[in-house]
Amino acid sequence: NAEYMGRCKKCALLVASASSSFVFCWLSMSSEVVVVGAGLAGSLVALFVGRRGFDVKVVEKRQDWRIQEDSGEIDTLHGQLSDSSKRSINLAISYRGLCALDAVGLKEEVMKIAIPMRARVVHGRDGSIDIQPYGIGDQAIYSVSRGALNKMLLVEAEKLKNVEFLFGYKCSKIDRKGQVKFEGDSREFELYPRVVIGADGAFSAVRQSLGSLTRLNLNQQFIPDGYKELTIPPNKDGEYALPHHDGLHIWPRGRFMLIALPNPDKSFTCTLFAPHEGENGIDSLVTPDDVRRYFLKFFPDAVPIMPSLVEDFFANPTSSLVTLQVSPWHYKDKVTLIGDAAHAVVPFYGQGANAAFEDCLIFDELMERFGNDFSRVLPAFTAERQPACVALAELSLQNYVEMRHKTAQTSYVIRKKFDTFLHKLAPSYWSPLYTMVAFTRTPYHKAIEQAQKQDRIVGHLRTFGLLSLLAAGAAVGVKYYAKWKQQAQQ
Repeated sequence: NAEYMGRCKKCALLVASASSSFVFCWLSMSSEVVVVGAGLAGSLVALFVGRRGFDVKVVEKRQDWRIQEDSGEIDTLHGQLSDSSKRSINLAISYRGLCALDAVGLKEEVMKIAIPMRARVVHGRDGSIDIQPYGIGDQAIYSVSRGALNKMLLVEAEKLKNVEFLFGYKCSKIDRKGQVKFEGDSREFELYPRVVIGADGAFSAVRQSLGSLTRLNLNQQFIPDGYKELTIPPNKDGEYALPHHDGLHIWPRGRFMLIALPNPDKSFTCTLFAPHEGENGIDSLVTPDDVRRYFLKFFPDAVPIMPSLVEDFFANPTSSLVTLQVSPWHYKDKVTLIGDAAHAVVPFYGQGANAAFEDCLIFDELMERFGNDFSRVLPAFTAERQPACVALAELSLQNYVEMRHKTAQTSYVIRKKFDTFLHKLAPSYWSPLYTMVAFTRTPYHKAIEQAQKQDRIVGHLRTFGLLSLLAAGAAVGVKYYAKWKQQAQQ
């Protein structure tokens, strides 16, 4: 169906094409590795694999959103695209993600646009504020713009001459030989790689093709809650409108919650998480007065610093939350999934992007271990990562209950202080679950196992009536440990 003769844009060979805007010869369309998806995981894994010398093509179904940014189609307050399909909750990057970024030399650049969050800042119904540190010392997680981070990864990968990005083409089929078919508005083409890496998100086209190649088990669950993204802008002085901007602010209200993450421009990106339906559900808020009454009732201290509350609420979509488990992640030495395509999770542990980045890092570590042999790397990758990410899905759901409900309970706060005290005394033997997840690379399922052992010990202490005494001692011990450490440093 060729209607145009032109020279290949890569090698200048004279070829026939159906479109003057897409002229490539067959040789130039071959590639050693094809990455489907140019999001966070796709861009990073392309960078890792490209640095190993492989010829990589990254194919993304969306148009290049950086062009839209340059044309001004952007919400300047959030640094996010005005297209609602591209809006998302801020990322909380922690140790796992930073390790992956450090491995490709980007950690320092990312830290320049990151805001440290050292604690949960819990807002009570009575207007009180409780500071709950995430770790000890300077340990922190970091608020980062998803769009800015994705752009940074794209730019870095494009610096490699052997990595190429193609935008506006959707993966439509992968056959048993690993041949990949793509479709765009005016063009269909095929690629013939050694391996296909599916990094195309929770609703992955690669995963759909994988289902026709192997006996794929898929468990996809939408939780009954959704979210709305909102904004707290800088105050009239151009500063943060909330105190403690080095924390993740939470308004826990039992069955639902509001959170706020700081941005470099002194604004906060806020997210309301609540059931879709029911008495306090998002769907029940249908008029501006409904929204005002809801927020005045449950988040009264936030309303005065949210001048565009009503406008944001109705302008931004109500988004759903899905958790997804897949088995297996790969097909022979031809296809593998990575990131959300393999293990989409709800965002309540702040580990979605971190897990995806750790996927990329472990994939690269396995490439090193097995000498770039995909026949060994792909099955090893599934075996190592799948149990961990199944555990992450469980952790993420559990942490929603913790954030929206338990953070306001005295018993929870006492237990946290107890765990912190023991961790300071014997870090090799006792670690809070959050510490293992956010500040180490302990596999998620191993972290759960360790936390369960510690829970059994606490249960025995409670049985013998020792927990209250130890908890009180922990609270006092934490106080005097900090004082002693300060004096020692002086």
